[in-house]
Amino acid sequence: MANSTVVRDAATEILELKKGASRDLLVLGSATLSRDLTRARLFDEYRLAVASVVLGRGRALFGAEAGGMALDLIESRPLSSGCVVLRYSARSGEPGT
Repeated sequence: MANSTVVRDAATEILELKKGASRDLLVLGSATLSRDLTRARLFDEYRLAVASVVLGRGRALFGAEAGGMALDLIESRPLSSGCVVLRYSARSGEPGT
């Protein structure tokens, strides 16, 4: 049996999940959901994989939704593929932390 829920207001639902969560909550590969949760300042941490490809154009990673959020670098890990994994935390005192 599938465990699915249709959510109308993701930020409100995730805020409630965070209040009762005993484990980490993860978002993988959902630009729309990530944008909404970033706007609501609900991420405590960001993990970004930077590939060694320059496209010259594309969609902004956070766009205007980020609103000048401050991040602190926790870890930088280069991989043998040339990709770099960057781990950031939302700065203390920022909404959502």
